[in-house]
Amino acid sequence: MQTTTSATKRTGLVAALVLFLSLMGFGGQATAAPAVLAPHFALSVDHATVTPGQVANLTVTFTNPQTTAVQFLYLWLPMVEVSPQPATGARAEFVGCTGDVSLCDYQSSRVILNLTSPQVPIDPGTSRTITLSFRYPATSDCTVHPVVDFAPHYFHYEYALGTLSHDGAEVPTPAVTSTLVCPPTV
Repeated sequence: MQTTTSATKRTGLVAALVLFLSLMGFGGQATAAPAVLAPHFALSVDHATVTPGQVANLTVTFTNPQTTAVQFLYLWLPMVEVSPQPATGARAEFVGCTGDVSLCDYQSSRVILNLTSPQVPIDPGTSRTITLSFRYPATSDCTVHPVVDFAPHYFHYEYALGTLSHDGAEVPTPAVTSTLVCPPTV
């Protein structure tokens, strides 16, 4: 295929113009992939299966991903039954809370946590850990096998001397769950 001299000159001129504009900063910028933030929270349970009346512990660890200290942290953590149909009276009960927490309150199947002084500031890259204890009542009907799922439904923290804040929700992968099982027949 033959090209004319003027077509070749135009192509060369366009290429030179694109190169010049790119070098001068007027060209399109390459789009970088968005940075994947490390999770703010790590969750684990000490008993993946529990029997009625047995106490289990959920450990929640917050790690500061910012470059400045976190001065305040609020977390709303529901205990959600996710199996087919929860049995009447099988709802998990909140027993208590220990660890690096200033306020730990249970309201209608969700735990609300606040970290204020002296648990803050939380320096960059450092963590605070809270242990939440729960159980199914000893009279629970465990024939339906309710599963309780734990995930930070909403959180808010302030950093940079309170001038910046971050809100969000996280779903751990894999999900952190605890399953009610019937005790063995004797």
